[in-house]
Amino acid sequence: MRDPSLDRAIIVADDQPDRARALAAAVEQGGCGRARVAGDGRQAAALAADADALVLRLELRDDAIQVLRDLSDAIDGGLPVLVVCDHDDRPGRRRALAAGARDLVVASNGSYEELVLKLANILDFHDIQNGLEQRVLELERAVQKSDRQVDEVRHELELMHLEALHRLALAAEYRDDATHEHPQRVARTAALIAREMRLPDEQVWILRHAAQLHDIGKIGVPDEIMLKPGPLDPDEFELMKTHTVIGWQMLSGSSARVLAVAAHVALSHHERFDGRGYPNLLAGDAIPMPARIAAVADVFDTLTHVRPYRQAFSVDRAVDEIRRMARSTFDPRVVGAFDLLDHASLLEPVEPESLEAAPL
Repeated sequence: MRDPSLDRAIIVADDQPDRARALAAAVEQGGCGRARVAGDGRQAAALAADADALVLRLELRDDAIQVLRDLSDAIDGGLPVLVVCDHDDRPGRRRALAAGARDLVVASNGSYEELVLKLANILDFHDIQNGLEQRVLELERAVQKSDRQVDEVRHELELMHLEALHRLALAAEYRDDATHEHPQRVARTAALIAREMRLPDEQVWILRHAAQLHDIGKIGVPDEIMLKPGPLDPDEFELMKTHTVIGWQMLSGSSARVLAVAAHVALSHHERFDGRGYPNLLAGDAIPMPARIAAVADVFDTLTHVRPYRQAFSVDRAVDEIRRMARSTFDPRVVGAFDLLDHASLLEPVEPESLEAAPL
């Protein structure tokens, strides 16, 4: 079978020819696709129309930011852009992410290993999405040609989207905690809260699987910030906050119900009920309900497990903290439902789940 990566077109934009050739070689040797070099931002923008990804190395001068702005329509349509630089320029990183870059990778001493890994992950995700879209078309044709029931088709599509979702969850969880189960515990707790709130079974099912991806955007946050054994300084915290937008960029635009909900959870699970959260200062009911539920589940699980910057809280202390934050950080209705749960059981290992379609 032909390797699909051979058909990928990767544009490498770099104004230094020798460095551009080395970067293109690393992309091809890493199996990401066929690399084509652009010598400046204008050429990169012209070639990007037919590309599967753009690797932009023009440092973080105005030229690079302008390229991102010029490509806003393509980026909104799903074109992933990775910016490469020699050192971690935090203000530049924020500008690049705000302009639409998927991530910024520091490649000092000509080492492109991290870049190739991140690029491969992004492209693999797009291959999954493209495969799902192709399968949707095939199933729609099958329905038109036969008497196959629409519900059966919907169930099959749901399972395919769910498989992609679980693959992404595995990528997100590896730095969260020692057990690597933070996303699954948050998802389980969120589903239990939703059930106590008497949400329909289908919405509970969707939230259970969507909440696993609440922190998928942390893939774009450097290890030195994720694993820092102390408080983040203001610049570091601003960079950490971008994981919400990165998660939205990764998940939005899908027609799958689970991924659509997951995108809103990823973007808004750090909003506060009083409007003082991030990234969009939403308040009250303006925050999507799945994000309000996931926020309580996320904070409880984070408090009750060791983090690089602090020890774990006891269950009772964590529950008291959640109650204290009702009406300010959290929706009091969600906290009321959380109060009804068996809190100690929320720390138990998560049982593996089979891939089953949503209830009708």
